[in-house]
Amino acid sequence: MAYQSTNRGKLIKQVSILFLVVLALGCYSVYKNRQIPFDSQQWKEVKRSQLNIRYRMKDDLLRQLKSKKTLSEVMTMLGKSGGSEQIKSNSGTYIRCELGRKYYGPIALGQYYLGIQFDENDQLTDVGIYPY
Repeated sequence: MAYQSTNRGKLIKQVSILFLVVLALGCYSVYKNRQIPFDSQQWKEVKRSQLNIRYRMKDDLLRQLKSKKTLSEVMTMLGKSGGSEQIKSNSGTYIRCELGRKYYGPIALGQYYLGIQFDENDQLTDVGIYPY
């Protein structure tokens, strides 16, 4: 009987430790991905190694872009910062901005970018978040 209770105690301890590790990873993930308000100056100054700050601003930025802004208004908001490119074509302009990675605990799940499409009159027509 003593053998069974010793094994049961070890099992409870192992399960408890596993539970705490999973809980800690979940809390870290929430912290690392928490949303922050869009800040144009911070967006423009972010370094390539800190792009996940942009990922955290994305929801507020998307809300602001829904007001159908023009190309010049969006360029004023975002600037010509690192990790951004502007592609012109006959059908309009496309802006692609690196957003950084989404995290689950210490594990990065993927790299994302913000895509913004403008028509030939420089009016915003579409915006979205896309994986690389």
